[in-house]
Amino acid sequence: MPSPLAHIGVALALGVAFGGPIGGNTGSRSAILWRAGVLAFAGVAPDLDLVPVLWDPEGLRWHHGPSHSLCGALLIGLFCSIFSKDRLAVVLACLAHVPMDWSTGTPGAAARYGVPLFWPYSETKYIDSAAWFGAYGIDGAAGLSAMFSASTLHYYLKEAATVGVVGLMALGIRRLRLR
Repeated sequence: MPSPLAHIGVALALGVAFGGPIGGNTGSRSAILWRAGVLAFAGVAPDLDLVPVLWDPEGLRWHHGPSHSLCGALLIGLFCSIFSKDRLAVVLACLAHVPMDWSTGTPGAAARYGVPLFWPYSETKYIDSAAWFGAYGIDGAAGLSAMFSASTLHYYLKEAATVGVVGLMALGIRRLRLR
């Protein structure tokens, strides 16, 4: 799974591309921070299915469940959009979580690294045959702390490259929209 930083970076880029005006006379600093906060939350919201890990050692079994489907992410995104003027950008930020997690791990690995794209119609988990993002191995003995080991640096470099490319594309889209 991409780190929360990658999900947030892509969400903020989608806010630049499809959100309302930023800066200038369009709002106070607190309003801009609120908009960015809602976008960031929407980008990571499908991962709230990790919360059961806090009280249940087997809680990881819930990860990559219905919240990682197109339907689940759409519903979460629609709920999050209630709190923002940038409704389209917020919904897209939440939906973007699904393909990012789809392109994670090693094809043929345990199904928990796939995403149930078509839930509730099918619980089959799909995974990209040429996964771009690596699996941090949070299901091992180290748990979530595995995301912060020296061996994961190359994953963060791929994530930074992805966010950079998406950010450049977002600036281009925004420029076209402002014409």
